[in-house]
Amino acid sequence: MIKTGIQTVDNSLNGGIKEGARVLILSNPEIEKLQFTQQIVYTNLKEGRNIVYITNNKKASILKSRFREYEWNIEPFEKKRKCQIIDLYDKIVKKEDIKKIQIEIEQIIKKVSPESIIIIDSLSSFFEIYGIKKDVRESINQIINAIKGTMIALSTAWSYEKDVISAVKAKCDCIIELKAIEKEIILRNYITISKAKWVKNLKKEATLFEVIKPGGIKEFIPKILVTGPFHAGKSTFTHAISTRATSVDRLGTTVALDYGHVSYKGYSADVFGTPGQSRFDPLLDMLKSKAVGIFLVIDPSKPESLKRAKKMLELCKASLLPTVVVSNKRATIKSLSTEQVRKILELSKSIPVIQCDALKKNSLEKALDTFFKQLGA
Repeated sequence: MIKTGIQTVDNSLNGGIKEGARVLILSNPEIEKLQFTQQIVYTNLKEGRNIVYITNNKKASILKSRFREYEWNIEPFEKKRKCQIIDLYDKIVKKEDIKKIQIEIEQIIKKVSPESIIIIDSLSSFFEIYGIKKDVRESINQIINAIKGTMIALSTAWSYEKDVISAVKAKCDCIIELKAIEKEIILRNYITISKAKWVKNLKKEATLFEVIKPGGIKEFIPKILVTGPFHAGKSTFTHAISTRATSVDRLGTTVALDYGHVSYKGYSADVFGTPGQSRFDPLLDMLKSKAVGIFLVIDPSKPESLKRAKKMLELCKASLLPTVVVSNKRATIKSLSTEQVRKILELSKSIPVIQCDALKKNSLEKALDTFFKQLGA
């Protein structure tokens, strides 16, 4: 299987793209699809696969610079002849005969081994330059038919005639769509897989994503709550797991809100650390809306605080969400054991309790790994 480098997509495709498949990456006009393809290319170059990248809408030099923006340097693979870039940009701009371009691409394809991945960037550029004409459509069909290896073609979902897009879709084994949800000023990009012939009972679910430099495509998790009793170490934990974080309305040790952002192992998430005092419960009630998971941070050396912790779990409706209890701070003689914490909080077996020292990287990684496992990642 050919990995995309995006875990959720690979999981939906039963491990990745089937070798020899014809894949169409179809995006809305407002969404940049290039990074998605770049991530697939770089992931497979590192796996030792051969890539032939046919570009008609940007020069090869520009394409390479776009790779470097994400710290994906493909030039060493070019030197090893694992990556070949075919630059057709100037010929397309000059509107050279589409039939000649078709024949040139077919000659290139003939020399490519069936194990190679062929990228066509992009199909829509042919239509944009030459128009939606019969000879253009026939040339594109001939190019697709000539490919023996795995094809990944990019296209923008402009308002073409429906039968044009439908004809391309019909020739493809897999269709990955990049779309956007827009409400007022909020815009979120998402991926759906609308077709994959080798997957039984394909789940056509929407996966939110964002593009990070460097790093590439990351699955986006809208909201993770970090909550717990007063002075349990929530702020420290939120800042420690975040790639960037800030505290709002800090008054001594009282923090009305911590906000952070996590980028970890292919996931990107916004994190909200809530205050622990009961007077802030209305804020907690508001923040729990649309949360996808919870970290409950407790201080095991303060048994009296667990009553409040239990109340906060109830307020967050933690029984309905993936939850991880973080037993924070270094253990002391007075610290409760994991079993004691679980008993006092009346936790179900599905909720893990982990020891965590926010000052240690491996301890934080364990907390994050446990949480994403709870999400089913």
